[in-house]
Amino acid sequence: LPPRSLDYRSLFELIASSELDRSPSIGGSVYILNASAPLIFHMYDDRGAILVASNESALNHLRPRFADLIIP
Repeated sequence: LPPRSLDYRSLFELIASSELDRSPSIGGSVYILNASAPLIFHMYDDRGAILVASNESALNHLRPRFADLIIP
């Protein structure tokens, strides 16, 4: 998809709804890949997510905004 064309707010709401047994929901795993960064984002339930990077420097642009959420 072109950058910013994914309705990620609705996608995250559907993932959280599945965990809370609400409808509509997405019953499965969703991974968002950023091939240019390279990063993989996986929201696993309504409480959390995992961001995977090929190396620590790939997270540098996110640190100022999300430093309290990033665990090396």
